[in-house]
Amino acid sequence: MGQQILNAPGHAPYTVPVADYRAAFAGSDITIVTDDDTFVSYATAFGQIVPASTDEELAYNIVKAMLEGEERFLAGSPRGPFLFMSFGDIDGVSQGACGAVRVKMHPGAIRAYEDAGHTVGDCLRP
Repeated sequence: MGQQILNAPGHAPYTVPVADYRAAFAGSDITIVTDDDTFVSYATAFGQIVPASTDEELAYNIVKAMLEGEERFLAGSPRGPFLFMSFGDIDGVSQGACGAVRVKMHPGAIRAYEDAGHTVGDCLRP
């Protein structure tokens, strides 16, 4: 059943060493059961979406602010390191956006990533 969900359009694999995940939730009343020391789940690929008609400068500024806030995203919560947000190069395939479901990035978002020195896969370009 898990493989069916993971292979469904719009999903990307999410795996973390279970010791790291347990440490992030230390003190919480949760139990993680695994047979290979790995927390395995899925993430919804490319969850930040705007209409194609969004002003390019607005999309650029939103993504620029997100990229500049990387440390805050990662350190602001015990879950931060496990959010798997894309603060670097984006190929589209590993993010689950260039497979069965094809998601195109907004031109303003592409510009923000490239201005920050990152590459963006061709399959993501409008």
